[in-house]
Amino acid sequence: MAKFKVVKKTLELSNDDIVYYQINSYCQLNNIYITRSEQSCLYYAIKEVRLSDLINTLIENKVYKSEQSARNTITKLVKLGVLNKSGTIKNRYIFISEEIDIYSDDNLIIDLRLVTYKK
Repeated sequence: MAKFKVVKKTLELSNDDIVYYQINSYCQLNNIYITRSEQSCLYYAIKEVRLSDLINTLIENKVYKSEQSARNTITKLVKLGVLNKSGTIKNRYIFISEEIDIYSDDNLIIDLRLVTYKK
């Protein structure tokens, strides 16, 4: 049986940082390479939101300077499968993929274990 070196780390993070960590971990483990701005787009789409409201939020929070840049990012993230959309063209809603499984409770401990071994 293989012997393992166990390393324990505990970090205290803000709720926002924990959400970004989960987004980043999912994307990294699934070979989805996105920028910090694209991560922010996912962050603001955790709960289902109207497309127009998401675009306004991204511009107001200075994630993007133009509506077209925000739209391009949303289209890219939908194609990558990390964002979903529903509704009609005039009433379009955007939400983060359920596969990402984001937890954003106020008091949260994520017990994540990563293992590597040689055969």
